[in-house]
Amino acid sequence: MTLLVLGVVAGLAVLFLIPGSTPRMDVRRHPNSLAVLEQVPVNGTQQWILIRSESTTNPIVLFVHGGPGTSWLTPMRKNTQPLEKYFTVVNWDQRRAGKSFAAGRVDAEMTIGTFVDDIIALSSDLARRFHKNKILLVGHSWGSVVGVIAASRRPDLFSAYIGIGQMSRMAESELISYQWTLEQALRCQQAAHACAHARRTRDRDKDQQPDPAAQHVVFLEQLTPRIPEQEVSGQEFESKCQSHPEPSDGPRITARPWVNPTDR
Repeated sequence: MTLLVLGVVAGLAVLFLIPGSTPRMDVRRHPNSLAVLEQVPVNGTQQWILIRSESTTNPIVLFVHGGPGTSWLTPMRKNTQPLEKYFTVVNWDQRRAGKSFAAGRVDAEMTIGTFVDDIIALSSDLARRFHKNKILLVGHSWGSVVGVIAASRRPDLFSAYIGIGQMSRMAESELISYQWTLEQALRCQQAAHACAHARRTRDRDKDQQPDPAAQHVVFLEQLTPRIPEQEVSGQEFESKCQSHPEPSDGPRITARPWVNPTDR
């Protein structure tokens, strides 16, 4: 048993020591192609980028992922593969995300301004490296926050900016999300009380005509961004309400004042 454990540990250690890579391009079909996963200097740190293109003469497109901290280096390679024919596609792990996690050691530097500076520095280096005057910038979610600022600060560096799930008025967006979530939680609590009340009514009046309240009970299947509401009755009602035990005298959902994260 000990030997088995040691063998597994040794195997895992070897896997960690093998450097990451990306599948190569067929140089016979694409003599000017490039496929590299590499570490590059960005504002005094070392950060990782993945570059893939069937021809390095193509325009450059830099993808700025969301989060912050949500690495899309690997899944984006699959999503952006069709673009490799027309662009030099650069996917990037920002500081404190994925392979670039170590670049975010200093908490004081984890600011919007720092990420904007990183985008500009990396974009400038890519333009020089591939002899381009401008590059195309794409920002997703959090990436759209810093991406649009970078594009507005250096319009001379970017031929175009594309925002995916473009964010604006972040504090207001957080307030809307908080209010929506609280509303759904309160509705779910009310549904549980309605099921409990209807169940007690049915148990009390088994030999009588069911209470109308038990015929149509709004049941929330699950708490998701889009909550399906269903009207249930009869046996279906009985089975659905089984998953909603009668509320106890424990804690109840209550509204609390929303706090703007920027005021903390």
